Amino acid sequence: MNARIARVLVALTIATGAATSVAAPVVGATRIAIAPSFLRLAAAAGGSGTVTIAVHNTGDEPFTIEPLVDAYGDAPADRSAAAWIAVSPALADVAPGGSVEVAVTIAVPADATTGGWYASIGIATGRPDGAADATAIRGRIVVPVWLAVTGDGPVTRVPVVERFAAVIEPDGRLGFRALIRDDGDTHLFATAHVTVGTAEQPAAATWDAVSHGVLPGQSVVFANRETLPVWATGELAASLVVAPSDAGEATDFVPVGASTAFVPDGSLDVTDLGACENLDRGPTMRASLVATGSIGVVPAVRFDVFDVGGRIVDGAAPLAGPIAWPGTTEPVMADLPRRLESGAYTLRVTATWGTEAVAHDVPFSIGGDPATALPVCGIGEG
Repeated sequence: MNARIARVLVALTIATGAATSVAAPVVGATRIAIAPSFLRLAAAAGGSGTVTIAVHNTGDEPFTIEPLVDAYGDAPADRSAAAWIAVSPALADVAPGGSVEVAVTIAVPADATTGGWYASIGIATGRPDGAADATAIRGRIVVPVWLAVTGDGPVTRVPVVERFAAVIEPDGRLGFRALIRDDGDTHLFATAHVTVGTAEQPAAATWDAVSHGVLPGQSVVFANRETLPVWATGELAASLVVAPSDAGEATDFVPVGASTAFVPDGSLDVTDLGACENLDRGPTMRASLVATGSIGVVPAVRFDVFDVGGRIVDGAAPLAGPIAWPGTTEPVMADLPRRLESGAYTLRVTATWGTEAVAHDVPFSIGGDPATALPVCGIGEG
């Protein structure tokens, strides 16, 4: 192995941080910790090197690990580095209180093009051979690998602010959302800082966002760590600065910004209520959120189904909190946990934020009247 290249590969950016701990859902104290939980690496085309992932058994049950290399699910298939990576050992037993180091060897092809390349290291766990009395542990912990390769030119990281808006949070307080896209060829690590105020007091308050990594060509929503009270009723102004976070380098990209003016009187409506039947699970409920003011709304949304007697039959909420950006219509949906019996029902969609709420109903049926019967999802939907 080329020792100089190996140092380049390993030394630039390895996310050590805190170990990732996972408690398996079994009887007994079976606990696994992995460090580092994220590999952020850099190398030149033709370079190679090895890093290690430590797997710790912090419980009192033995287990076996099987490291596996796979594609990174969020990255395009043509940017996969999985074929460049080998892991060892293939299997290892980890006794209670013990540790095993997994060697991750990366060999970048000499003709690799500049940009971000991605893979994942899956640590599968199971019962050790011959440990008939041990608690069975079945699971998989994934360690992402983000590799910046310098090949036919320097890497580029180009953050673009697609959207920026102040929002009314579910608790009725002020926050912000920023949608950031990376137009470069390599991932970037960014944080966002927002200043908000009035004409008389331009910097009355500030927000700091939760930092994120953004893959090239993809977008990520940045949100405030904390909320602010609505302290003024007139027009407010907010300015955004997106800069490199501590996870990257200060020189990764030139900071970018955006600004917005708004009145903190979030207004929202719910439209386009509908549903469809799934063949493998409960019905999918859907609606659209329309934010009509100059500020966005992040509501708590609930889908509830009532029978003809007005009794609630079932309900669900979206897996992710929806964002109603100002002046836009945003779809929101959720699956009911079980199928409904044949009959007539009413779907009610409720959106709440602070002390405000809006709700709309629509009738439907499972079977029966073709005019109100739910279509099959993807077939016959309007």
